[in-house]
Amino acid sequence: MRSVGRLESSLSEIVNTVKTVDGVVGIILFGSVARGEADEGSDIDLLVLFEDEDKMRMNEWEVTRRIPPNLFTQSICACASTLKMMNPVFLQSVLEEGLILYAQYPLVLRSRLANAVVCFIVTYSLEELPQREKKRVNYKLFGRRMAERRYLGLVEERGGRHLGRGCFLIPKENAEVVLNVLNEHNVKYESIEVYIPNKAQVGTPAFLQL
Repeated sequence: MRSVGRLESSLSEIVNTVKTVDGVVGIILFGSVARGEADEGSDIDLLVLFEDEDKMRMNEWEVTRRIPPNLFTQSICACASTLKMMNPVFLQSVLEEGLILYAQYPLVLRSRLANAVVCFIVTYSLEELPQREKKRVNYKLFGRRMAERRYLGLVEERGGRHLGRGCFLIPKENAEVVLNVLNEHNVKYESIEVYIPNKAQVGTPAFLQL
């Protein structure tokens, strides 16, 4: 996969090209990237939802064709009828970890978007900063541990989660104060919206009811 710092660009490119495939009603990110455990070699795992099985059978090849191979993406196409036949362990992991990148009403699954919290996946690069300034930015965002005491950073204080090097998840309503840190240090960043139900914690997002 591209470096974690380019995650948002990759996701935006994928969403913009896949959502226009005929019959696609939802795109869900799951796996190591959604869990915040991705590294340089991780693939981007996607569940692509179609409105019905006929549309899925006709166009699932188009999903694969449209995703550039250099983005190292693994996509699974599904609809309501095929989800019922999938491994329940896999479905449970998607329920617990998935992030909605795109949704068209009505979704094949009830996504509860009406009660969803809008969040940003923010990616950034500190490569152009001096080492001491890099540390200051990281301390502000993610806190630090001194002796036996741990100090929280703004991301965690504002209900967000560190997803990996150069990437974090933050509720949109709390994003401004966190993004101001990046702006103050002239850090380049990008963001993409995802949706998480109100009752779900940002740290363990869920989004579907089967």
